[in-house]
Amino acid sequence: MTAKVTWLSRAGDKVERGLTAFLAADLRRAFPEADAIAVYDCFKGFTQDQRRKVVLGLEVRSRDAYHTHVVKLGARDVVGEDYEGWRKCVLKHNFTSRIFVSLDKRDLPGGRAAVVYQDAYQLFGSLDDAQGPQTLETVAAWAIRDDKPNPVSVERVIRQIYTDLYRCSIARRAPATPRRGASTGGGCAAPWTSGTRTAAARSCGAT
Repeated sequence: MTAKVTWLSRAGDKVERGLTAFLAADLRRAFPEADAIAVYDCFKGFTQDQRRKVVLGLEVRSRDAYHTHVVKLGARDVVGEDYEGWRKCVLKHNFTSRIFVSLDKRDLPGGRAAVVYQDAYQLFGSLDDAQGPQTLETVAAWAIRDDKPNPVSVERVIRQIYTDLYRCSIARRAPATPRRGASTGGGCAAPWTSGTRTAAARSCGAT
């Protein structure tokens, strides 16, 4: 069955005119088991040519389940570079991470490829809604202005990000002796809850 691809206005308005049908065909090939695909958003990136690379947030529905994903679509040599960079950064190191999510590369016809991010929690809710997921920048501003959420919880998430970056890209290359009194800390990147506000930091290391 060929999946029906629906572009929500938030996504359709950000994609170059005339390109949605071309990208929809890529999505159908990337998710052959899908009955329906809803494209929620198109995220900004460094590549201006969306035919070469575009980053989409979407929901994929099949008969038995549905999943949310962030997907990079584009030319195989461009999108493939991102995937190989992730492999070198993460797969050679035996540790789990709540920041760096799992990726899956799917080769498509015509020299195209899709890189599928398996965890897309940040798609739930609207960034215009204080109850939904928010960027780390927004949550940090809340913490500074009114202590909601607690600044300590924001600090833990930032520490978690840099700890994971250190473990996957620096620690394996050059062993270092920690400075006296230095702390690498742990932390939890789970959503914050404070009063009526709940927020989750976006992770790109993803997107």
